Amino acid sequence: MTRGDTRWRQEEEREVNLGAQMRDVTGMLAKAPAFLLLVLLLIPSRTESQPHSACEKLRREKDVQSCLDSIRKRAEDPSAFWFGRGYNSSCQSQTEFFADCYNPRADSIDSLASRLSPTGQLDFKLLDRFMDITYQVSAGKYKACENEYSYEFEREITLDPLSLSVMTPYELRFMPKAWWPADTKDLHTLVFYDAGYFAIKALYVNIPASRLTDGEEIQQYEGPLNPTRNENPYVFLVFSQSGPVALDSKWSKQLVDKTSGIDLEEFIKHHGLKGKARTFSLNPLGDATVLPAHTHSDVIVYVTLSMSTAFPDTQRDFKDKLLTLVMADPNVPLPEFGNERLPFLHWLVVNIRGADVAAGDVVQGYMGPAPPDPHHHHYYYLVFEQPYKLDPDRLDYSAPNCSWAFRGRCRYDVSALVAEHNLKLLGVTWMRARFDEFVREVYVRAGLLPRCVACHGVPGYAVPCSSRAAFSLSETACALYLIVALTASLWT
Repeated sequence: MTRGDTRWRQEEEREVNLGAQMRDVTGMLAKAPAFLLLVLLLIPSRTESQPHSACEKLRREKDVQSCLDSIRKRAEDPSAFWFGRGYNSSCQSQTEFFADCYNPRADSIDSLASRLSPTGQLDFKLLDRFMDITYQVSAGKYKACENEYSYEFEREITLDPLSLSVMTPYELRFMPKAWWPADTKDLHTLVFYDAGYFAIKALYVNIPASRLTDGEEIQQYEGPLNPTRNENPYVFLVFSQSGPVALDSKWSKQLVDKTSGIDLEEFIKHHGLKGKARTFSLNPLGDATVLPAHTHSDVIVYVTLSMSTAFPDTQRDFKDKLLTLVMADPNVPLPEFGNERLPFLHWLVVNIRGADVAAGDVVQGYMGPAPPDPHHHHYYYLVFEQPYKLDPDRLDYSAPNCSWAFRGRCRYDVSALVAEHNLKLLGVTWMRARFDEFVREVYVRAGLLPRCVACHGVPGYAVPCSSRAAFSLSETACALYLIVALTASLWT
């Protein structure tokens, strides 16, 4: 039996066990006290509210029932999330060994409600209160995929459960503030649950009223990390307790063992709870912004290619392959230099063997990002497989009327390069960059502007310009001078 067969058998056995647990829970739930379902809150996105959302603050304060009805309707919609009606069609030609198609309940068409309560024992009609969830998000940096990413905002995100936007893992990395209407003598359980893959991400019990900090922390909050391209729902649930809850050894072990799925229905019944919650989608790659000052020197490129399926973790061998590396900017502000279809070429290396970029043939040397305008620019790195060795002197697909400083780079036709040489795309990544003070320094060092002009308006710089130096530049002329400066100074 192969490793893949063993894993498949384990998944089948797990499904059988999960089904048996669900049947047992159904019987137990029938005998359970009918504790009130307090909250169902679906986590949305950076957008704090939708324009006409029934759960927008002012609307909710006037008519909370419409908000609750809308939440319930979305939770019961079998087309709302990736594991619903669209699952079979999107994964028809894939196996469960493809990450985006792994589904612990692949034989079911689930709504969020049926995902949380397969036997239907949790009554969503008991939903009668709205939970306020607020995330405090700070600016910062983090590393992922061998790159550093930045989040540039300080903000408070108050969730609207009907928002369709997607939040990032960075925004959700810390436990939010939570509040719901409750009597001071009531005890509650709060669960943060991965409805897509059946994992408890946070668990607090014996919470007096809505004072979360006074409750007992069983499992510390763990922010969502979604390894797939699915917009996966994560859910906050609050349950009423009949009395103090003590977690027994069985559930303690399951919570510690992160590799096993949690049967939420069984957990709810076993501890005499009843309730529901909310979901949201994630983008696992945050928004990265790179400063030109950090990218002015030649980069060190590692070409790492691996299979795109979730299992197994096997790398392909490209030692005998010839590769082409392209770096391009489609966001150039001046059409004579490039556009989305014909980008500005920052780097082109061909005949690369394996990951040894330095041993390849350089068609155009590395030119670091230096956007002349205040807008973010996207810089794309693409790796192609070549069917044969290319002649680096016969790869000029740029505009013929390009300035001498950019010869071979302006309006470069990457599509023609790919089509005429039958290149096959193997990998792609990108970064964002914006204007920084380094660009001003390049301008000065190139001799195109006096320092007093280039630094005019910069806080802390007060050197006045002479009347001869203090000339004005139009926006287009300034951009042209700046682009020329970037290549004429540091990039040559």
